[in-house]
Amino acid sequence: MARPPRKHPTATATTSPEEVDETTFRNILHFAGSNIYRQLLGLVTTFIRPRLLSPEMFGLWSLLNIIPTWGTHLHLGARSAMRFRIPFHSARGEEPQVTLVKGAAYYGPLLLKLPAALAMILAAFAWPGLGIEERVGLGVASIILLINWHQDFHISLLKGRENFRLVSATSYTQTTAVFVLTLLLIPPFGFYGAIGALALGTLFTTVHLWWRHGIEPVGTFHFATFRQLVREGFPIMIMNLMAALLRSIDKVIIAAMLGNRALGYYGVATMVSGALMSLPGVSREVMEPRLMAAAAADRDLGAELARRHFIRPITTTAYLMPFLIGPAFVLIGPFIHLFLPRYEPGIEATRIVILGTHFLAMAYPARGILVAHNRQIAAVWAGLGAAATTAILGILAVKAGFDIEGVAVAATLGFVAFAALLFQAVVSHCGLTRDDIGPALFHTLMPFLVSLIAAVAGVTLLERLEIHPLLQGGIGLAGILSMAAALLLSGYHRGVVTLPRRLQRRLGKIGHHF
Repeated sequence: MARPPRKHPTATATTSPEEVDETTFRNILHFAGSNIYRQLLGLVTTFIRPRLLSPEMFGLWSLLNIIPTWGTHLHLGARSAMRFRIPFHSARGEEPQVTLVKGAAYYGPLLLKLPAALAMILAAFAWPGLGIEERVGLGVASIILLINWHQDFHISLLKGRENFRLVSATSYTQTTAVFVLTLLLIPPFGFYGAIGALALGTLFTTVHLWWRHGIEPVGTFHFATFRQLVREGFPIMIMNLMAALLRSIDKVIIAAMLGNRALGYYGVATMVSGALMSLPGVSREVMEPRLMAAAAADRDLGAELARRHFIRPITTTAYLMPFLIGPAFVLIGPFIHLFLPRYEPGIEATRIVILGTHFLAMAYPARGILVAHNRQIAAVWAGLGAAATTAILGILAVKAGFDIEGVAVAATLGFVAFAALLFQAVVSHCGLTRDDIGPALFHTLMPFLVSLIAAVAGVTLLERLEIHPLLQGGIGLAGILSMAAALLLSGYHRGVVTLPRRLQRRLGKIGHHF
C-alpha cells in the first residue's frame, strides 16, 4: 500500500511577519546547508572523475552530462509556474485548483520528455560512427532524463509547499550517493562506472524521496491547465535560461578564443562563484512561495509588497554578502598556492568574478516580485541585455590582449547590468517611489564598496609581507570577517537588515556596548 504524502505547514495570509521571518531564516539555513554540502562534495567528485578516467572518457562524460542538465527545461515552464501556483491557491483554500495544477505539471512535461528520451535511444542504436561508449552513454542519459522528470516534479512541489527540510535531505542524499557510487564504480568499470554512478545515484534519491514523503496523488492531466501553466511559466523558464546563459557566455568566449587551458584556469572562478551563489539562490527559493501567498492575500499588489519582498531582501542580502565575498577573495590566493599550484594563472580572474557575485545576488530577489506582477518578460530582456554586455565586452577584451582577466571583468559588468536592468524593471512596474529607490541603492552599494576596499587593501598588504600562505589567509580572514560583522551591525541598527529574533537579541546586546 502506498504511503500517503506527509503534511507540511505552509505560510498563510494570517501568519505574523515575525513568524515568517523566523521560519524563512531557518528554511534558508537548512537549504543553504544542503547546497553548500552539495557544492563542496560535488567539487570533490569533480576532481575525482578526471583522476580516475582518461581525458577522452572524462570529456565524453562531461558532454553527456549536459543532456540531463538542459533536459530539466523541457517542462516549458509548467513546473516553474506550479511552484508559484501551489502556494497561491493554497493560501486561498482552492484545493481543486491545486489538484489541477499538480496533474498538469506532472503529465505535461512527460509528454515532452518521452519523445526526447526515445530519440536519444534511437540515436544510440542508429547513429553511424558512434563508439560503444557513446551508445551506452546516450541510452543511460535517456533513462536519467526520465528519472529526473519524476524527481524534479516532486522537488518543485515540496518547494511550493515550503517543505525545505525534505528538499535539503534529498539534496544531501543525492550528493552523497553519487559521490560514493563514483568511488565504487569508476575504478572497476571506468566510463561505464561514471555514467552508471550518476544514474544509480539519481534513482536511489528518487526512491528515498518516495520513502520519506510518500506517493503524491497528482490527479489527471488537464490540457487547458497545462497550457495556462506554460503561458505563465514559459517566461520564468526563459528567465532561468537567460541566467544560465549569463553564467556561461564567459566560458564560451574563453573556450573559443583562448583555448581549453585558459578555460581550465578560469574554471576555478566558475566553481567559486557557484558556491558563493548558493545562499542567495536558496534565499530566493524559500522566499518566492511566501511572496505568492502574500500576493494572493493582497490583490492590489501595492508598493508595500515590493518593499517587503524586494527592497528588504536585497538590502539584507547586501549586508550578508561580505561574509561570503570577503573570505573568498582573501583565501582564494593562499588556497590555490597550496593545493592547486597549476591554477595560479587563474587567481586574479577568480577574484574579479568573486566581486561580481555581489551584483548577481542583488538580481535574484527580482524574479519573484516580477512574476507576481506578471512582468516576466521584463526579466527576460534584462537577461538578454546583460548577456549581450558580457559577450561584447568579453570579445573586445580578448582581442585587446587582456586574457581571462578581461573576460572576468566583462562577466562582472554583465552581472552589474543584470542587477541594474532588473532593478529598473521592478521600479517601473511595482509601484516603488523615489523614497524607496534612494535608500535601497545606497544600502546595496555601500557594503560592496566597503568590502572591495577592505579586501583589495588587505590582500595587497599581506602579499607584500611575503609570509606563509596559511598565515596570510588566517590574518586576512580575521580582518575581513571583523569588517563584515561591523557592516552587519551597522545595517541592523539602521533598520535595513532583517534577522531572526535570536540573533536580533544578541546584536542588540552588542550594540549597547558601542
